[in-house]
Amino acid sequence: MQFTVNSERSLETFLQQAEALWRENKFVRFDVKVGNTRTLPQNRSLHLFCEQIANELNARGLDKQIVLAQRPELAWTGDGVKEDLARPILSAITGNHSTAKAKTIDYLTFYDTLNRFLTDNFNVSVGWPSRD
Repeated sequence: MQFTVNSERSLETFLQQAEALWRENKFVRFDVKVGNTRTLPQNRSLHLFCEQIANELNARGLDKQIVLAQRPELAWTGDGVKEDLARPILSAITGNHSTAKAKTIDYLTFYDTLNRFLTDNFNVSVGWPSRD
């Protein structure tokens, strides 16, 4: 069972249902999550952004060895950008390994951090995808 409380009305409904559950069972456990996690458009944008970075890095001959200072030469892919660049940055921001659990505001910090790193070190900048 899942409740979302985002208005006075939904709060009232939740409290009524919580009380009914408690009266019936005498034990109820609630797991609380606050703040919004990423939206579906943000998820799509993240994947598109990672693909665009991969394409730009590859076009400039900046393989993973150069960017990550690793020995093997590996071409960038969207999944590679997500795992090797996006996930560590989002993990540092959120304290969570899952990109799905990042809050909407975390994506602003993530973009600024990754864009600054790539711009400062490799003169690579890719804008965040819009809905267009």
